[in-house]
Amino acid sequence: MRRPAQFLIFALAVAGMTVGCLNSRYVHRTPPRKSLDIQAILDDAPNGSILTLDFGEYVFDQSLALVGKKNLTITAPSGTRILCSDVMQDVLSLENCDSIRIENLRLSHLKPLDDYECEGACLRLGDCRDVEVSGCELAGCGAFGISGNDVARLLVKDCYIHDNTFSAFYFDGCRDVLVSGNRIADNAELITQFSCNRIDLRNNRLK
Repeated sequence: MRRPAQFLIFALAVAGMTVGCLNSRYVHRTPPRKSLDIQAILDDAPNGSILTLDFGEYVFDQSLALVGKKNLTITAPSGTRILCSDVMQDVLSLENCDSIRIENLRLSHLKPLDDYECEGACLRLGDCRDVEVSGCELAGCGAFGISGNDVARLLVKDCYIHDNTFSAFYFDGCRDVLVSGNRIADNAELITQFSCNRIDLRNNRLK
């Protein structure tokens, strides 16, 4: 089936991806509004593929979910935004996934709350293994920047995580988590964790 031009799927090895320099990220420009059924593309994406999202702003009424996928990358030019209009839902969730890379996305709610009144996370991970989140902006969701439950081997690097009203990170039953080289600012708490092993935060810029 032919894919829309705005969202290209390349059957390339994840190891071949390169990440742009930190200085090119976090550009607060206004991207053009885009209309695309990203959920259908996530559902149809074959394992081992790279999904490259065209630069723009994508607004959805419900959470986007990647379920049961392996060896898959979701990437976009810096400044690309994915927004959810329902603050009670996660912006993007990964469930039962293995070897997933998320990079260069700005995940937030369309109208973030100033106070903790919801449970929506910018990125929620459940029962996942070997996940990398790189060069993303996880902004003001009303609850968490990243929420993880039963996650093993998570790397969060070179991200900007800010204005989350419960905590930047929420981990329950997670192990081997490395949070390194991130800019973390203006969250109610840095981290909330329960029953976790080897949660390592290093070389982050905190405010």
